[in-house]
Amino acid sequence: MTESTYRMRLLSVHPLDAPVVALAASMTAPARPDGHGRLTAVGAVKCHGARELDTFHAADASAMVALAGFADGSPIVAHGLADALGEDAASAMSAGVWDVREFAELLTPASADDSLVQLAARLGVAAPAHPHPRIGDAHLPPSRGKGSEQPAVADARLTYAVYLALVKRAQGLGAGLLRRLADLLARAHSPLADLVFALAESPAATDAGPIGGIDPQEIARRLDRPRSLGMPKPTKPVTPDEVRRLLANDGPFAQRFRRYEARGEQAEMAEAVARAFGSSNADAEPHHLLVEGGTGIGKSVAYLLPAVLFALRNNVRVVVSTNTINLQEQLIGKDIPDLLDVLRGVPGLDVANFRYAQFKGKANYLCLRRWEAAANGDTASPDDTRTMAKTLAWLRETRTGDRAELRLSGAELASWDRMSASGFAVCNGAREGACFYRHARDEAASAHLLVVNHSLLLSNLQVGGSLLPDYDYLIVDEAHNLEAEATRQFGFRVSQTTVENLVERLGTIIHGFGTVVRASAIEQSRKESAELRQNEAQMPLYKVRDEWAQLTAGLAQFTAEQRESDEGEIRITTAERAQPAWSALDIAWDGFERSAAEASERADALLREMEDLPPETAPVLEPLKGELNEWLVDQAEARQKIRSFVSEPDADTVYWVGRGDNLSLNGAPLDVAPRLHEELFAPKSTVVLTSATLTVEGGFAHVRTRLGVEEPGEVCLGSPFDYRNAALLCLPTDVPEPNDPRYADAVASVLERLAQVAEGRTMALFTSHAAVRGTAAKLRRVLPRRGIGVLAQGVDGTPQQLLARFRAQRSAVLLGTASFWEGVDVGNETLKVLVVARLPFNVPTEPIFAARSNQYERPFMQYAVPQAVLRFRQGFGRLIRSKGDRGAAVVLDSRITSKAYGRMFLNSMPPATIVKGRFDELAPAVGRWLALES
Repeated sequence: MTESTYRMRLLSVHPLDAPVVALAASMTAPARPDGHGRLTAVGAVKCHGARELDTFHAADASAMVALAGFADGSPIVAHGLADALGEDAASAMSAGVWDVREFAELLTPASADDSLVQLAARLGVAAPAHPHPRIGDAHLPPSRGKGSEQPAVADARLTYAVYLALVKRAQGLGAGLLRRLADLLARAHSPLADLVFALAESPAATDAGPIGGIDPQEIARRLDRPRSLGMPKPTKPVTPDEVRRLLANDGPFAQRFRRYEARGEQAEMAEAVARAFGSSNADAEPHHLLVEGGTGIGKSVAYLLPAVLFALRNNVRVVVSTNTINLQEQLIGKDIPDLLDVLRGVPGLDVANFRYAQFKGKANYLCLRRWEAAANGDTASPDDTRTMAKTLAWLRETRTGDRAELRLSGAELASWDRMSASGFAVCNGAREGACFYRHARDEAASAHLLVVNHSLLLSNLQVGGSLLPDYDYLIVDEAHNLEAEATRQFGFRVSQTTVENLVERLGTIIHGFGTVVRASAIEQSRKESAELRQNEAQMPLYKVRDEWAQLTAGLAQFTAEQRESDEGEIRITTAERAQPAWSALDIAWDGFERSAAEASERADALLREMEDLPPETAPVLEPLKGELNEWLVDQAEARQKIRSFVSEPDADTVYWVGRGDNLSLNGAPLDVAPRLHEELFAPKSTVVLTSATLTVEGGFAHVRTRLGVEEPGEVCLGSPFDYRNAALLCLPTDVPEPNDPRYADAVASVLERLAQVAEGRTMALFTSHAAVRGTAAKLRRVLPRRGIGVLAQGVDGTPQQLLARFRAQRSAVLLGTASFWEGVDVGNETLKVLVVARLPFNVPTEPIFAARSNQYERPFMQYAVPQAVLRFRQGFGRLIRSKGDRGAAVVLDSRITSKAYGRMFLNSMPPATIVKGRFDELAPAVGRWLALES
């Protein structure tokens, strides 16, 4: 008997036979740190089928006890109210709450972020109008409650209508899938388990369908194999004149898009990219191109147009790499489809056979074999089963198996990793049956245009090019991020929990093996042999854990002696390794390595034992063998990294210890340029690197050196925006320098004044989380009383949540750090004033920065300032995003005017209107500037 069955029998009334109470609340705009507003009213309706029995309304949350009496043990449905009302309110409801938002996410993952009204629209449910609300196909009678209709009661009626629509949709999934879903929800301790089990047993549920609701053969048919790209054709170049004509005011773009205006900068970039593709005969020199395109020129179309024409004409593959998910989604979901729509109308151009695809790393795709093994096993945690429940109905429809189609967070992401295709390389079933990752690889191999991210592009180099299909033409957008991503991909991090998780993973595999052996019908002697191998594999794990604890404790003590603080990063150089205390670490590493090697040998012996067991055990052992193969690869990589860090350092690698709650051993290349040149750029026929911020004072020398691009073509294009009339750049001269004790108070005072001038609509960029927290605390004492919210990164939610709340509130100040300096497009309705609290210099003691600085004769001017200039330009780019935008930027770091290097920052900026002076004079100027908006 499943847990859900047992819980069902404890209920006095069957869930589908009982009245249901739909609950809703009215809230103020979100202002609390938890993202919720203040509760102003609670409404509820009690219904049975299509009949409304009663209504309830209270002015605040103080009526929770009365509401519990109104519910009287009936199931309660609500849309995300458990979080808003709090645990105390939820516990007052003896029957618990069925969250229709969670229910909808199980059935239609795309609805995860829907509001109640959006969810209703998605399900085809119209908001019922009082006094004769319509739910589904049934007309409900007028409410029996007294008084006029309350918004919270109307929302409760809509919640019930949505609930009925979801029930109907769930019953169409089939009893088999619903039973499995109910079991997973019960193991996840979800209140919805009772409801879903009742739906599975209801007469309205459709036929059972495949066992467990999932048919691997049907999924395999869904993942039809695309045809290959085939051989390249004789090279036919794309001419600059051709792309210019297509982009002209009388060209096909103008015919396709209303209000289209040809942009000279876009045409110039497209021509340069077309020339870079040039001729691809064997004797030609590689065509490398650096292009800086200012905000608003339409960079993506400028490189996509010649790329699509060249790939289609020559039947070759062009890879486009980006840094951010937002840009990838824009390319795949909008820019490429729009471009193909335009080209379909061009005489003599056939785009019918043009294919494009997005390809991601293995961990983004679900592995059906691992999913089934986890679902059928007995070691899955509640987080694991909650994740499986979220994916069950989705598996009936998805054609990609991509986790981006789901909304997973926190522990669910860790659960996904255990069910992902990360073990594809060692999966015995990857070449047959239903495999989402293999299908994605096939689609990538068939594509003329392949969109990837920098991480996958560079990971491909790490494994000798086996991840991506062959390609000779590469476009790197957001190229200013390429060095940082190469540093991450070519480096490593091994944390305390890395090894602890490896030990736990092997323990889980060993336990699973023992369970299979005990349940099998193999002869007793074979069982005893298998159990012996199981015990032998288990024994070294305790020693590995102890030896690792000793090594990390020794590292923690060693680094503590180098710096008193327990936080931060400690670089490990030749000087540190020469200290006597390092010898003790070498000894501790040797003990760890011996025990880890023994665990690896025993695990390998266990794998051979699995392979030698009778064929009847193969179906249940196959997933375990895949897990063990993957574990052997992962542990070997971890041991090699630890060996390099402690005992066999490389002269061209920077090493450091990351301290804190999860101590880590880290390494990164001193210089990525040689490898990028030799392995990524030089072998390609064409490489185009583009971004809005590649130059310092108009020159590419810095980025050219950092990336290893040799003798490229260079094109620097400004923005088509009229920055002199769009952006006011304010440089206060009376703000103390950042190292002055008065600086923090001055920043808070300036932000308070600017927020009032702009009625909120202000974003401030900081270089440290401590500065964000301190400034937020000061502003919260003043601004909320004036109706202006304060949102702080690391305090009030994730960057995505903060952006959503910033847009929703309008009158708010957003304080952010690194993730807000680039890749953020807030919109001019929300953002009028951008504040740069401090010039974004790297921390001098940061290990990679310190090591790379040593490569220069004048490290500050040759390395630190150019790096900060590029980051500063990215931050400034958040303000003006479209032609009609208008706003003010205020730089509170007086070094931009008092130091000679400040000119490098100003000379690298778009031609904004610049004003200098005391802040008391500049604040009214900001107000006048914003008042001039038409």
